[in-house]
Amino acid sequence: MTHLGITNIDRIACGGVGAIILESSFVRGEGKGFDHRLGLHTDEVIPGLKQLAEVAHAPSVVIGPKIFHAGRQTKSKVTGSQPIASSPISGPTTNEGPRVLRSEEIPKIVNVIAKAARLAVQAGCDLVETHGVRG
Repeated sequence: MTHLGITNIDRIACGGVGAIILESSFVRGEGKGFDHRLGLHTDEVIPGLKQLAEVAHAPSVVIGPKIFHAGRQTKSKVTGSQPIASSPISGPTTNEGPRVLRSEEIPKIVNVIAKAARLAVQAGCDLVETHGVRG
């Protein structure tokens, strides 16, 4: 976790907000939507996220991540593999056709979303927003 991230959370939390929802955080590699974003895909992220939660909690602000799987709204350049989605239709800004998700993959994605929520709770977060639109 960079010092700048902690400083920004502190500034926002002390500014009088009641809650902070962190940026979209990917739940596994092929669902990463952007470079340089938070991930909730491994236990290794808990210490940094815990720091953010502690900073937000100091002035009694609740905090948590928005978790998502980018689906067709990403590019192989970001994920390292062909995007997957419910249909072969390219995302409106990606122009890269995704691989069609197989039905047996759905429970695996649901499970990694649940794991991401558990990681957020273990890190001391108070809420989780799930992002389930567009791709």
